[in-house]
Amino acid sequence: MVSYVPDRPVNQISENIEVNDEIQTIRQQRHNSPEEMAQWKSLLRAYYRMAAPTISRSLQNDSTGLVEHYFRDICVLYSSFDSKLNPFRTVIGKLWDSSNSIFYAIQSMAAAHLANHNPGMEVQGLQMQRKAYECLQHELQLAHVNQQVDDRLLLTVLLLGMSSPWHEANDLGMAHLNAARGLIYPRLLREKGDQTEEMARNDQFFAEALIYWEMCVAFVHKEPIALGREKPSGEKNYNEARTIGTKVMPHPWTGVGPRAQVLFAEVGRLVRNYRAISSPLSYGATSEHVDPTKMITAAMEFEEELLGIRWPAVDDLVDVQDQLTSKLDFIMVAESTRCSALLEIYRVFPNILRNRLLKNADITGTSSQFFFPFCGTLLHHDPHDPKTWLVSLARHILLDLIGSIPPTSGTRPLQLLIILTATAELQLSGPTTAFSLNVLRARDLAMTRLEELSMRLPSKPVFMIIKLIKEVWRRFDIGDDSVFWLDVMHENGWQTVIG
Repeated sequence: MVSYVPDRPVNQISENIEVNDEIQTIRQQRHNSPEEMAQWKSLLRAYYRMAAPTISRSLQNDSTGLVEHYFRDICVLYSSFDSKLNPFRTVIGKLWDSSNSIFYAIQSMAAAHLANHNPGMEVQGLQMQRKAYECLQHELQLAHVNQQVDDRLLLTVLLLGMSSPWHEANDLGMAHLNAARGLIYPRLLREKGDQTEEMARNDQFFAEALIYWEMCVAFVHKEPIALGREKPSGEKNYNEARTIGTKVMPHPWTGVGPRAQVLFAEVGRLVRNYRAISSPLSYGATSEHVDPTKMITAAMEFEEELLGIRWPAVDDLVDVQDQLTSKLDFIMVAESTRCSALLEIYRVFPNILRNRLLKNADITGTSSQFFFPFCGTLLHHDPHDPKTWLVSLARHILLDLIGSIPPTSGTRPLQLLIILTATAELQLSGPTTAFSLNVLRARDLAMTRLEELSMRLPSKPVFMIIKLIKEVWRRFDIGDDSVFWLDVMHENGWQTVIG
């Protein structure tokens, strides 16, 4: 582990170099055993009436156990696949003992996870989190002075930021996200000719990690909305920057769906701002004024982009060498992400759905399958009943897409936002029918998956999501058919990072 250098003037450090060299010479001349050296320290501690450092030894033992727990159980959860291709295993494995911030960050994550079954670990998790943050601040200051940002800094921010709600469910980690944004901006402006192939791969990894992170907080954190977005360049299927030969390498957080995820983030930010217009007290008063008609236009543009996405074929994916995570799992998660983003657009902007259903019915005579090129499914066929159509879309996301992914898949953590948005539309109506029974099946599957995740992941954010969903269902079941999950979340202060 790198020793921590306290803040002091550079010239003072320089003046001490000679002294440090002399001390090093003395150390080399003496060959006392560790037991002998401990004995002299013990004698002087007794003279000074100092207590023996039992806590330090305990923390040292705890550190070993926490680091081991990270590599045994946490890095598996922090990626959609686990093998030698998992950077949160291999890269962290090379860096953890040479970076103070990473050393403490992985311990904080391990302690938060262990707190699921040992609440006493919560305090230690927060202590490690604070130490990691202090070390990160020091490293950022040095990077600013040297005008050079190490990839390790961004990696530490990813570790600390996305794990913030593991300690406190309402902690969105926005300080870390803002730091990550500041660190990634120069990379986004870097020209291709100014970077090596390795730099390009690293930039791609961090850019996609930020895409996923932005998606996870887009619905819950107040962000100013900028309309008139410039459409990104590149193909609509997948980003060629992650290809190996002719194969596509899934990303640990975005899988094969970064374009769908960034559009989901756009939709989340748009939906939150649009709902805040009608419920400013629930969402927090805002002074900015955005024309609702421009927001509807933006939603229509996002819908068109989402409909145009195509996924790579399963055989075009690189094998991530994880027996629990198949190539098909990545396709299913990407498709369910696309469908969930569309679900939110159609729920909040119902006229867009009506126009789409009627337009499609005029052309094809059916309105059920206009955007399911991969799976294909029979949704509610009546274009004049968009509400039931929405429920059938939510049911499709859960039963046909998420339900087809094994519960042991490494993509489980990527499914939280998908499950929440789809489950929050599962409204029962009328007498018991085959349709309502399928809605109940979808509810059961969603709750089963969430409860499994609450035992597998650090539980606090998942418990918050479960509480939110149960409240939405309760209101549905007493006849409130207009309830929207995001309103309920903000009314009750149940915001958390959904991922």
